[in-house]
Amino acid sequence: MSLPGIVTGLESEAFLVRKHAEPGFDRDLIACEGPGPEAARRAARALLDRDVGGLISFGYAGGIDRQAKAGDLVIASEIRRGRDEVQPCEPIWSDALAAIHRKYGRVHREPIAASDAIVTTAEDKMTLRYTTGAIATDMESFAVAEVAAEAGLPFVTLRAVIDIHDQDLPPMAVEAAGADGRLKPWRILWSLISNPGQIPKLGPLTRNSKLADRSLMRTCRQSGAKFGLPDYRAGLVRQIGSV
Repeated sequence: MSLPGIVTGLESEAFLVRKHAEPGFDRDLIACEGPGPEAARRAARALLDRDVGGLISFGYAGGIDRQAKAGDLVIASEIRRGRDEVQPCEPIWSDALAAIHRKYGRVHREPIAASDAIVTTAEDKMTLRYTTGAIATDMESFAVAEVAAEAGLPFVTLRAVIDIHDQDLPPMAVEAAGADGRLKPWRILWSLISNPGQIPKLGPLTRNSKLADRSLMRTCRQSGAKFGLPDYRAGLVRQIGSV
């Protein structure tokens, strides 16, 4: 049975898959090399050596459009870097996943914008929305999509909105994770000590993160062991999609 490989930017995202994916999913097909496009590219290429049948970019996304609410699932139509660079998501696989998850919560089939860094302010989110027309943003999906395209593999996203379009992120949200994608408690503590003014912003972010985690956990449980990956080898999926 061909299984997809899953790329995350944070170890906490990878942990959700390990804990909540169906028993038939191979946990060795989860790769986390840290946040950002270069780390995601390394993780995706490492999965190619494990004979995966497709690639999934999994984890959190920042909402940049007002219709993206905390906990909403984004199964992207494509990943945009600006308006001219586009990496498509496999439509049959994406549509199948959307059909599953619309039974349990809000799902968006719209573009995701690529970013090389966390978009921290409402103003920057508005600018990114204007320049890309996307509903949400993340740092890893474009790179994973590129690797999938180079390898001739299908690609999809499973991303839950964690911060909304008009929400400024506290510095701790940027500083908490290291280059390996693991949370660093000492960084969190130092950020709070050095900038106590950010503490009021932590309540809304904590509430939103719980909604996003709940959405991702449900996604893992309801997607099946293959995370909805169609059997492209049979040739039937392409024929159905062309009707």
